[in-house]
Amino acid sequence: MGYFGRVDVLEKKGEVDLVSVADRASERVLVEGLLRAFPGDCILGEEGGTAGDPEGVFQWVLDPLDGTTNFLHGLPYFAVSVGLVVGGEPVAGVIAVPPADEMVVGIVGEGASCNGTPIHVNETRELSEALIATGFPYDRRARAEALSRVMARAIRSARAVRRCGAACLDLVGVAKGIFGGFWEEGLAPWDLAAGVAIVRAAGGHVTGFEEEAFSLSSGRVVATNGHLHAELSRLVGPGAV
Repeated sequence: MGYFGRVDVLEKKGEVDLVSVADRASERVLVEGLLRAFPGDCILGEEGGTAGDPEGVFQWVLDPLDGTTNFLHGLPYFAVSVGLVVGGEPVAGVIAVPPADEMVVGIVGEGASCNGTPIHVNETRELSEALIATGFPYDRRARAEALSRVMARAIRSARAVRRCGAACLDLVGVAKGIFGGFWEEGLAPWDLAAGVAIVRAAGGHVTGFEEEAFSLSSGRVVATNGHLHAELSRLVGPGAV
């Protein structure tokens, strides 16, 4: 938080992909702590790559600062995301939200909570009554027209659409019942692991764009309260553009 709002601490990984001193410092803290606690596990971090035992059954997938652009510009919508993956499936997640002083935890099959209070997806059954969220991939400038067409469909279909800039927090929004659904493509495993586990733990449904089984490696996600899943999938799927 000592770096919050400081655009002077950034560097560019790509045209619109930023990284800061805070990202790297956060990841060091996470990796060092996990290696001490679970020396036989594998760790995959956004900035540092793989650490620990690459053959470990348990894999910790880290996004040390999701929402870096928001963070650097002083927008308090960012988080630290730690997901636990077994056999390619997210099974648990912890997301710390420093601006809100929140700790969101989910274990698939055991439930999800925020600061110890249980959270659940909402019961909205009509997309026209739902607040939904999305994000844009890093190649958004080259694909602006196609992405805009899908966004236009969502605007026409939902009560409202939000694009907030931190995928893990958008997934938390689904788990808390704030958003009825969320979709995005071009995501990395560290953007998804913890949030997907938390949505599932909170009673939500997560798939790819065509309602196929979710895959961390695909970069595509549709996460909903379950009731809205088919409708949102039709809206953003291959036939949407």
